[in-house]
Amino acid sequence: MCAPDTRRGLLESVQPDAVAPRVREIARVDVTEAFASNSTPTLYIAGAHDRLVGANVIDALRRLRPDLHTLVVDAPHLVLQRAPREAAALLNAFSLDSNREVGSRWAFPMVMGPAP
Repeated sequence: MCAPDTRRGLLESVQPDAVAPRVREIARVDVTEAFASNSTPTLYIAGAHDRLVGANVIDALRRLRPDLHTLVVDAPHLVLQRAPREAAALLNAFSLDSNREVGSRWAFPMVMGPAP
């Protein structure tokens, strides 16, 4: 995880006019119905130290998709960038696992670090 000064520097280096349109788009788009009706096996890799997306989001996603496979890794937000090796290993294992029915090991949270 970045030191507080590094995070502050990173945040200060991002121009507000670059962030504002992204935030507006996130607020505008609603894919709830599409997500709930999708039957593609889906893996959500959460960061245990994510201060942007809380554990309540996982709960909400699971209410929409009880078959959602979730894993929590010892990382902040942007798991793929901050814990790339761990994320790649999990994605690889998930893509190769042919036993993904509810009740399999993918159907329940697996924690590789502290839970959120």
